[in-house]
Amino acid sequence: MTTSNPSIVSESVPYSSSPNARAPIQSPEPIVRNPAATNTPDITPGKESPIKRGPRNFLLAAAALLALTFVGNYAHHWWVAGRFVESTEDAYLGADISTLSAKVPGYISRVAVVDNQVVKKGDLLVKLDER
Repeated sequence: MTTSNPSIVSESVPYSSSPNARAPIQSPEPIVRNPAATNTPDITPGKESPIKRGPRNFLLAAAALLALTFVGNYAHHWWVAGRFVESTEDAYLGADISTLSAKVPGYISRVAVVDNQVVKKGDLLVKLDER
């Protein structure tokens, strides 16, 4: 393909020595391409930019950035801690255990009960050291 002017193109077909080859077709006039038919935008000073800049596009970009931030934060939390957490919706706890807390500070000198012993209100559980 040879060009002397960027908007005028003349095409040539290579010669073949094969007996079944067709003779090259010569175009009687050069092919003129329309420079306005290209997909490149016309950017000239003083004209409006082909990229639309407005509050809607800004809000869409900000929402996309915010969503990407939340997804990244969630992915980081899952990678660092979340993948090690085990949970279930079927679990239950059934036990006859009570938590004890002292109203007075001190050290325990003697435990008055044994494992799995049934106790009633008022029974002695522990004896505190008298220091």
